[in-house]
Amino acid sequence: MSKHIIVSCLSLLALIMTGSFNTVKGNPPSYVISGPTTVIAGSSYTYTVSPAIPASLHWGATGGDADLEDATSTSLNIVWSHGQRVGTVTINSTSGSAIVTLRVTITEPLQGGSITNSPLIQNINYNTTPAQINASVATAGACSGLYSYQWQSSVNNTTWSSISGATAQNFQPPALTTTTYYRRSTTCSGITAYTDNTATVNVYPQLGSAAVSPSSQTINYNTAPSALTVTSVYGGNGSYSYQWMSCSTVDGTYTPIGGATSSSYTPPGLTATTYFEVITTSNGASVPSVPVVVNVYPQINPGTVSPANQYINYNTVPASLSVTNVYGGNGSFSFQWQSCRQATGPIPRYREQRPGLIRHPRSKPPLIMRYW
Repeated sequence: MSKHIIVSCLSLLALIMTGSFNTVKGNPPSYVISGPTTVIAGSSYTYTVSPAIPASLHWGATGGDADLEDATSTSLNIVWSHGQRVGTVTINSTSGSAIVTLRVTITEPLQGGSITNSPLIQNINYNTTPAQINASVATAGACSGLYSYQWQSSVNNTTWSSISGATAQNFQPPALTTTTYYRRSTTCSGITAYTDNTATVNVYPQLGSAAVSPSSQTINYNTAPSALTVTSVYGGNGSYSYQWMSCSTVDGTYTPIGGATSSSYTPPGLTATTYFEVITTSNGASVPSVPVVVNVYPQINPGTVSPANQYINYNTVPASLSVTNVYGGNGSFSFQWQSCRQATGPIPRYREQRPGLIRHPRSKPPLIMRYW
C-alpha cells in the first residue's frame, strides 16, 4: 500500500471519529474542519482545522461574515448572518476551489415572545388575585420548537426568582399583598431568552378602618349628639366613600342610615343609647370602623309634689311641700320651686330663675295660693 493511500485512510478515519461532516472534491483531504454545525445567526463561532494549513491554502466561508484578516493557519472566526439557513466553512486552494467543506445549519436567535396582556399594568386591592398573565409562544432557536418555559417574579423589577411549578405558556398569579413584576424565560438547546416586556401588578396598600371622633358621648333624652367625624383613613387607592351605620347594640347588625354618606354625620335627637360605625370604601374594597357610642340618659320623670292641695288661714304658714318619685337623667337632680297667685286662666310656665339653678318642667299643676 502506498504512503498516500495510508495518509488518506487515516484522514478519513479522523473525519468519522470527530463527527465533522465535510464534502470533499477529488481525493480525500488531509484536513479536517471542526466546529459547530448548528449555529445562531448574529453570533460568533470559532472553527479550527487540523493539521494547520500552509500558506498556499486559505479559509473560505459562505452565509456569514468571516474574519479572514485575523484568520490563522488553524482557526477562523465567523459571525453567521441573519436570513441565511445554510452556510459553509471551507479550506480553499490557490485557485479558489474548496478542498474541504463543512456545512452549517443557521437558525435565527431564540425569541422569548411577548406578554400580551393589555394593559400590561394591573392595579388591584390588597390580597386579591390579578388577571391571568398571557404570553405569546417563543420562536426560532435551535431546538425544533421544543421550548421550556419558566415564569419569574420580582418585587423590584431587577432581582428575579423562578416561580415553582409555573412552567406553562401563561401564568395565573395568586393573591398578592405587594406590587410584583412578572416575566417568562424560554430555554432552547441551552440558550435562554426572556419575554421582551414585563407585566406589572400594582397592589394598593391594605385599606384600614377609619378613626371616628368622638368615640363616646353622653346626651340627655331626645337631644342631638355632637357630629361624628372621620378623622383619619389610610390605604386603598386614596379615593374614599362613606356609609354611616347604626345599631342598638355594639355587636348587633348595623343598618345603613339614609343619606349619611359624607365623612361626618350628625345624628338626630336620640331616645336610646345608639352605636354608630362608618363603612369606608376604596376601589371596591370596604372596611368598617370601630363602633362609637352615644349614651342616652333616661327621660326625666319630674316626680310628684305633696301635698297636692292644702287650705290655710290668712297670713299663716302652709305645710312643707316635698317632691317624690323623681327619676331619669343622670341620677343627680337639683330643684327650683316656683309659685303663681293666679287661680284661673293660663299659668305662666316659668319665672326668672336664680343663677346657678337648673330649670325643670313642672311635675304637676303648680300649687295655687288662695287667700281667705
